[in-house]
Amino acid sequence: KAIRRASMLSSALSLYLEMGYEQTHMVDIADGAGVSKGNLYRYFESKEALFLELLLEQLETWSDELTDRLALPGRMGFASAVASEISRSLCARPPLLELLALRSPVLEPRVHRDTLNRFRDRFGRALDAVSGQLVLSLPEIPPALAERLPLWTTALAAGLWSHRYAMPGDGSRPPARLQS
Repeated sequence: KAIRRASMLSSALSLYLEMGYEQTHMVDIADGAGVSKGNLYRYFESKEALFLELLLEQLETWSDELTDRLALPGRMGFASAVASEISRSLCARPPLLELLALRSPVLEPRVHRDTLNRFRDRFGRALDAVSGQLVLSLPEIPPALAERLPLWTTALAAGLWSHRYAMPGDGSRPPARLQS
């Protein structure tokens, strides 16, 4: 079951990277994963729920890698090094940035409340892991600020990402093949 689910998510990510969100359809994801469309819907209530799961996978990977890097010796107490590491780590993940940009306007409003609550719980835990490491890595800043910084940073990065490609008035999205 876990392998099938991973295959579905892998298919969705591949299609998304190739064609973008709007052009990625559930039937194509199912075909790519070698399952029926009905079976895909047994795992994910909607395209939006599936993409929230992709966002969580991307975010949790970023969070794990960033907390590991911030915990390296020599990172403690250097705010500029920490800021550079956060910036570098986000810029290296265009799919994460694009999915973060889709989160509020497209994905969250179109899923059931239970799905949204589960998503927000996991989202918060991923950011809390980064916050916890920031408190340790930057003892010179107030813990309350370090605890909020990951949320503010990801929100700002998503907003900047979505405006990076926008053309005035046409609502265009980033190119189908996401590149940094």
